[in-house]
Amino acid sequence: MSGLLDRLQQCNYILEMLAACLLFALPLKKRHRPWLRFGAGALAALVVSMTVGGVSSTGVAEAGIAYLAQLIVVVLPIWLSCDVSVEDAVYGTICAYAMQHFSSSLYILLCLGTGAGHDIWRLLDPATLGYYLLAYVPPYFLIYRLCARPLGRGGSYRASLFRAGGITVLVLPVALFLSLVAKLSGGDGGAFLVCQVYAMLCSAYVLWVQVSQSREVQLQAELKVQQALWEKEKEQYQLSRATIEVINRKCHDLKHQLAALRHCSEPQREESLREIEQAALIYDAVVQTGNEVLDTVLTEKSLVCEHRNIQWTCMADGRGLAGMNPVDLYALVGNALDNAIESVQQLQDPAKRVIGVTLFRRDGLSVLRVENYCETPPLFRDGLPVTTKQDRTIHGFGMKSMRQTAEKYGGSLSVQVEDHVFVLCVVLPVQPPRQEGAADFAVS
Repeated sequence: MSGLLDRLQQCNYILEMLAACLLFALPLKKRHRPWLRFGAGALAALVVSMTVGGVSSTGVAEAGIAYLAQLIVVVLPIWLSCDVSVEDAVYGTICAYAMQHFSSSLYILLCLGTGAGHDIWRLLDPATLGYYLLAYVPPYFLIYRLCARPLGRGGSYRASLFRAGGITVLVLPVALFLSLVAKLSGGDGGAFLVCQVYAMLCSAYVLWVQVSQSREVQLQAELKVQQALWEKEKEQYQLSRATIEVINRKCHDLKHQLAALRHCSEPQREESLREIEQAALIYDAVVQTGNEVLDTVLTEKSLVCEHRNIQWTCMADGRGLAGMNPVDLYALVGNALDNAIESVQQLQDPAKRVIGVTLFRRDGLSVLRVENYCETPPLFRDGLPVTTKQDRTIHGFGMKSMRQTAEKYGGSLSVQVEDHVFVLCVVLPVQPPRQEGAADFAVS
């Protein structure tokens, strides 16, 4: 029994750290079989803890080395079980360390205040066990609710190398210094008591700062999104103006050509009629897909293509997307076509300025494909092309927003380049159409 208690005394720190890491891992996006992976990482941490001799080493240097070694290896459970970066895993581990340090200092203060011992074998005493549970269970629960969940909102901590390194530099030196002072004081006296109080305050302050910074980062991200939406609305307004200009120009030409017909000869009349017929082809740009929202965006983009001398082909059955929110559908298809238009209008060869749009239903899925020629294949990151514009946050927003919209409806978005042809494919589950009797497909 004594040997078992010695082993527990040796590993109590790592067990408390693993519990804290588990709580900070809960909000994160998980890998395949996360609990098995977390268990493997926890086992590795326990083995290292047994090897380095625990934090109860007799020497100050040995205690510091033991702390660092166990803190490093305890990163493994979060990194192995969660689909996050190394920076996120380190960040979560340091936050978990601040949680454990707070509870450990609180437990020691409770024991000192009541005259109870705080060694682990003292937990056999019901009163000491009660202090231990009081020091760990409520703080762990509150810190999880107030810190871990808000920080991990969205499945990751979004910690950069600077942020992860910053909190490490902020926490570790203070914790190690206080541990050194406590070790030198022999566990008694005013210095030891002050160290525990200060450790609690520092740990709480660090966690509060992280939550505050996270909220500030979130507000900045929302501001970026709002700015991106404003840029999109501005671009949409400019496109609408261009569309109206096309229609006005065609109508103006028709008015003058009709007036000229009254005063021209037969051969001239035939030529004018052909020009009028060509001008009237603008109304062939009206697309009918069985989905009013899709008809609107496809018609508008076809007129934009005509205005910019871009060839346009479209075959679309939009009835399978009738269940989508109109704003989501308009933004999804509109962004895809805007990207294609912006890409091909830069090409010098008119024969390559072609956009092809197909939308069909197959096996309970609606498949949207937008294809256009691209001379230089783009670089890809996370499956999406990297924008070449200076403000990557704003101009990369459209493609990321499209993928989020597709995933929102249980679908997916993929991008690839085949023989200098940029292919964007969106696959969405078919949803019941809102209207019946619409055309099966449209060709324009």
